[in-house]
Amino acid sequence: MDKMRMESPDLTSANVEKIAALFPNCITETVDADGKPKKAINFDILRQMLSADVLEGDEAYEFTWVGKKAAMVEAHRPIRKTLRPCVEESVDWDKTENLYIEGDNLEVLKLLQESYLGTVKMIYIDPPYNTGNDFIYRDDFSIAQDEYDEQAGETIDGCTVHTYNDGDLIACFDTNIPKTVMETIANRKPLRAVFRDASFPDSPAKINVGEIFKMLSPDTRVKVI
Repeated sequence: MDKMRMESPDLTSANVEKIAALFPNCITETVDADGKPKKAINFDILRQMLSADVLEGDEAYEFTWVGKKAAMVEAHRPIRKTLRPCVEESVDWDKTENLYIEGDNLEVLKLLQESYLGTVKMIYIDPPYNTGNDFIYRDDFSIAQDEYDEQAGETIDGCTVHTYNDGDLIACFDTNIPKTVMETIANRKPLRAVFRDASFPDSPAKINVGEIFKMLSPDTRVKVI
């Protein structure tokens, strides 16, 4: 009889094996926490193999935040836990088709991923707002008039432009933003300027944005998400 596996799947190792099958020359070797050798990916080589052009440096348009890499590692790390049924607290245990699960969101999803892969259309994760204790998150969304005006934004050449923190951050999420709007934002010299990837029809347009800010407001950090 097969032994029951007592941990969730190691997704990182599985993904490394898949990449190794497709791009064997991207595989290198490192050591684990116990000093034993294990396979690893040379991501610089992998990125270059997936590009038709020569890549230089590490610049890219991306949505990122502090702790993103650590979150990706944690999401793929296997755990040694299981779900325990509470029959006495359940309703119609033998007939119900619903599951109500309490636990850490990430750990529960790891435990469910194998059994329910490809069968679940939606998972509702209840945010920890009403804990009965001190509120961790903001629950009062009423705002003053000046805050409303800030969030509603102003219209410049048909585009909605949002200004925050006395002009330190300016954002525009319209599509096909004209050059005049870019120049207007750049002339205000914000510390940061944020746009959507869909704001530009092609790569040359994105490059043009960088050139506009480099000329009119070189100290502004431009972010495309």
